[in-house]
Amino acid sequence: MPHPHRESFLSRIAPGLLLAATGVGVGDLAGAGFAGKELGLAVLWAVAFGALLKFGLTEGIARWQLATGSSLVQGVARHVGRGALWTFLVYLVWWSYALSIAFATGCGIATHALLERAVPASALPSDPSTARFLLGAAHAVGGLLLVAIGGYRWFERIMEVAIATMFLVVISTAVAIQPDVGAILRGLFVPSIPDANGQGFAWTLVLLGGVGGTVTILGYGYWIREKGRAGRDGLRISRMDLAVGFTATAIFGFAMIIIGASVGAEKDAGLGLIVSVADRLERQLGGSARAVFLIGTWAAVFSSLLGVWQSIPLLFAECLALAWNPSRKSETIPRVPRWGFLAFLALAPLSSSLEHFQPIVRAYGIIGAAFLPFLTLALFLLNERTDRIGAEFKNRWPSRALLLLSLVVFTYLFIRELIA
Repeated sequence: MPHPHRESFLSRIAPGLLLAATGVGVGDLAGAGFAGKELGLAVLWAVAFGALLKFGLTEGIARWQLATGSSLVQGVARHVGRGALWTFLVYLVWWSYALSIAFATGCGIATHALLERAVPASALPSDPSTARFLLGAAHAVGGLLLVAIGGYRWFERIMEVAIATMFLVVISTAVAIQPDVGAILRGLFVPSIPDANGQGFAWTLVLLGGVGGTVTILGYGYWIREKGRAGRDGLRISRMDLAVGFTATAIFGFAMIIIGASVGAEKDAGLGLIVSVADRLERQLGGSARAVFLIGTWAAVFSSLLGVWQSIPLLFAECLALAWNPSRKSETIPRVPRWGFLAFLALAPLSSSLEHFQPIVRAYGIIGAAFLPFLTLALFLLNERTDRIGAEFKNRWPSRALLLLSLVVFTYLFIRELIA
């Protein structure tokens, strides 16, 4: 078991930072960029609010695991029923398929945009779509090799570099734009949702549902298990690293909205969204702003890809095993389903490409938000019972308030969008 007192501060809070990096990907880059363009700085509050709600949900996941020694998935299998796991598995396969294509495509776009000015034209396929597709597929397979060969420690080190790069680049870009500080403060502290041709609620849902991730927050349980955390001391450290991680996530979201509101992108940019923003930054800021932003974009998307490749196959394998046998110990996750699902993630991008980026990003955020009310209900059911989690770890009023807010907000916004 790891010795926390021998670890550096960065290593101790690593699970929270890993969660932040995994939850910040194509959805946050494109979703926040589009939302900034459509709604301006008025919805900065939604990023902060979304990060706070995700903190409450993830803290509940950690509290259950640290109190009981079993994962949330195992708790659902035993106390809710296997039907919930089978339903979730269907959702997980669909969600993972769409997400893997989005991540690979984002990596391909950013890498191609960097290489097209850095290498001779003959070094890349003449068709840009083919070049992006091949580069994206290479990232998907490369992520598989890194996860399969490197193990958790290697994964953590790579992610630390990617996290530092993406946050430094995106935040410094937002600062260089010199946004209106007054508008930022109003957007943070005076909540509003602009109409935006009837799309205001939908884009607000994208922000609330996407910031900090959706299904990816379940990966936090595997990372704190790697750290050997348990009991009250483990919960104290988890609350600290989650506070750091979601604060960083919120700051990243603020920066992307500022960039989107100040620079924007062509209305029908499609696959060219990232490049469009980079080109406009170059015209506005000059110099190497384009290349720097693309490097940060690549780091953000590839770190998300690695985080998903590392954690979601574990989630799939555990759900599948417990759906068959709810009494199985969650620590004994079967290897074959895990590695098979990792191969599925890596090979899925070979089957398709994203030609209509904006509507897919919007739909991804809305569907991702649909998962959150069910997660909230599960945490209410499991963490309210003293006989299941113990008096010391059961929900207190701050946790109940955040869970109730999550349930109301995500359910209301999702239903409103469905009937709109």
